[in-house]
Amino acid sequence: SINNSGITGSVARSMEAWVKFNSVAGNAVISIGGQAGSQLYELMAYSNNVIEHYWGNFTQSSTVLATNTWYNVVIVYDGTTNHYVYINGVQVGFSATPTLNTSNTPIYIGPAVTTTWGAFDGKIAALRIYNRALTSSDVTNNFNVLKTRFGL
Repeated sequence: SINNSGITGSVARSMEAWVKFNSVAGNAVISIGGQAGSQLYELMAYSNNVIEHYWGNFTQSSTVLATNTWYNVVIVYDGTTNHYVYINGVQVGFSATPTLNTSNTPIYIGPAVTTTWGAFDGKIAALRIYNRALTSSDVTNNFNVLKTRFGL
């Protein structure tokens, strides 16, 4: 875990990583917050093989993930109630759910904050955590800059 400096309460934020799964069932990539209502914010793969983020609700992608394939995955919270999921530079999920209220807890990379989900099984590269909401152009540009490095 690493110290959480400023990504607390309901401030806008984004998390981005290049991931390659050995298994895509219940893998936490990045987690911030605790288990109380609306306090958890995670980038993860869920048991139905989709990337989502979680704070009492889910925003699921429409993309089914494969193992042994690199993906650029991004989740964005705009500081109000809008939550976005991107895979490989394309928005593949959206929800308008309750405002986040994450606590000033460590940021976990790999292990899940909850005991419900498993630790990450695969590879994580080029991890970025932002204290702002990335725009769709930001997400696309970030994907395009690194995609050849990951064989896309």
